[in-house]
Amino acid sequence: MGQCSSTSLLTPIIGGRGLGRELLEVGEDLLAAAGHSRIELTTLIGNKPALALYQSAGWTVTDEVVHNDANGIVYDEHLLIKIL
Repeated sequence: MGQCSSTSLLTPIIGGRGLGRELLEVGEDLLAAAGHSRIELTTLIGNKPALALYQSAGWTVTDEVVHNDANGIVYDEHLLIKIL
């Protein structure tokens, strides 16, 4: 199975309404329907609300850190995995 990538960002202003969980579930369902059995995502280190959401949805935080340097903006992210 090939790799695909997508980015989703939600503003904290709309947090707590279940939209993030709903988007996560839709994405997982689409990937499972496409035949993927293992999926990955990243979130900024220190993004406690996102980590709590992902972990409550069955995602596992790995020890791997993804280092990014996009257009001069440097940041690190946690890598999470989920087995579908």
